[in-house]
Amino acid sequence: MVSSRVLQLLSLACVASLLTAGADRPEKPENLSCVAVQKGTYISPAIRCEWEAVGRHTTEVPTIYTLIVRQVLSGETYHTSQTTTKGTSTKTAEVPLNVFPSFMQLDIWVEAHNKLGKVESEHLKKDANYFVKTNPPSDVTVISEKGFPTSLLIMWAHPIAVEYLKLKYEIRFCRRESPIWNYVPLEETSKYIQSFRLQNLQPYTVYVTQVRCKNSQENHGFWSNWSKNATERTQEDRS
Repeated sequence: MVSSRVLQLLSLACVASLLTAGADRPEKPENLSCVAVQKGTYISPAIRCEWEAVGRHTTEVPTIYTLIVRQVLSGETYHTSQTTTKGTSTKTAEVPLNVFPSFMQLDIWVEAHNKLGKVESEHLKKDANYFVKTNPPSDVTVISEKGFPTSLLIMWAHPIAVEYLKLKYEIRFCRRESPIWNYVPLEETSKYIQSFRLQNLQPYTVYVTQVRCKNSQENHGFWSNWSKNATERTQEDRS
């Protein structure tokens, strides 16, 4: 029967052999970020993350990266793994949850391990809604009102019900064919609204407008993509 001392020596010899062959212990994954996107009228239960796989990786000693998502209150844990045998690069993985845990605390991290050791990334401990990126506002329309030659009324629909997420908005506009966007100050649109009036525009001029949105809670969520262009001409100034 082999003694524990002999097994320990054999293990050390194996590690020494791998180090001599040029293999490295795994390094701490860096720059972990995660997002949960809207699918249909709900937030997808799948959380997608990316991170930097730091250090040297070889075919002889591959590094296995495991993305782990834990619901803090319930203790439920979900994970997925992938193997890396080549150099430093950005890695991505997706962990499907049963349902998206709105307003619940999540703990997310990446574990890197190979034959020489194991190391964890920094943990992202955030409210689940911190990671949300919704669809852009829908049905964006622009109305040119008779008698108002220097303004346009913009209207849109919320992409998701307020029960799931309360949103704030940002608007940008430009003259048609112009490469320069003008942005409405956030303090004027950073609220749960469905319309806004652009003012101090040039009469009888075609303007292109776009709207985007994000979680209204401070420092939470990602801005959606911009909506499709909505184009309209201001009224002629007959004064």
